[in-house]
Amino acid sequence: MAPKNIVFVSVGTRGDVQPLCIVGQALEALGHTVTFAAERRLEPLITTEFGLAFRPLEGDFCGLLFHDDFHDRFRQSNVVQLLALMDEWANRFDKAAILASYIPALEGADIVISGHLCADESYAAAEYLGATWVPLYLGGFNLPTAEFPHGMMEGFVGSWFGFVNRWSHRFVWSQVWKNKRTAINKWRETQLKLPPVTSPYGVLDALVTNDNIVQYQACSLLLSGPKHQVPLDYTPGKVVYTGFAFPTKPQPEPEMLNVSFILKPQTSVTQTPSILLYH
Repeated sequence: MAPKNIVFVSVGTRGDVQPLCIVGQALEALGHTVTFAAERRLEPLITTEFGLAFRPLEGDFCGLLFHDDFHDRFRQSNVVQLLALMDEWANRFDKAAILASYIPALEGADIVISGHLCADESYAAAEYLGATWVPLYLGGFNLPTAEFPHGMMEGFVGSWFGFVNRWSHRFVWSQVWKNKRTAINKWRETQLKLPPVTSPYGVLDALVTNDNIVQYQACSLLLSGPKHQVPLDYTPGKVVYTGFAFPTKPQPEPEMLNVSFILKPQTSVTQTPSILLYH
């Protein structure tokens, strides 16, 4: 393949970004031009540890993880409460500014490789820019399947009936899209001059129906349900498990942390103990 201009895009925690950085390093070694678009909090990871070019995105998707007001609520939330909590955090930011930042961040890309937490945004930007969009996920947000439930819903529905399993995936996709739909569709229509997304599941509809899109999962089949296989109700070749991504270059030693442990008491036998880490 001739050298391409490839832009990776991901938001969230270090764990949401680091595997994509490893793939970016490998593609850069093959002669491609690689840039990584992410939130500013992740710039040192991308530039210092992995040596990749960086472009900023506005916002801080997972900033609530580092915010004292959200710690206890986040820890005690079920899946529905968790999604509501993340929406509450997102409302602290200018959604229009976040969406607008995707265009300069991805501009010039021949190929956009996207993590799952910004799939709806990156898909719209790639569509506008005429770039090929490639979803590279990390084992979560599977396409709907009857073989096993969505991981976030397993505690609610178990793994008994195929139609319930499939519904659990669609439910989570729909809840994520519901919290973004109004802002993204307004952006698509007014700024990008693209039609609105009418599916109640957001980008999932394109993932399932567009034959040109393959969902890549950067993990092993150990994370593909209890049978550890690509679900048999997927279209052959639609989902590819690539295996876990490991760096081939030595990484800089991380800064040493001075850590104090504070074990918070449990208020019930089902509550998970929490350890707070202080830098």
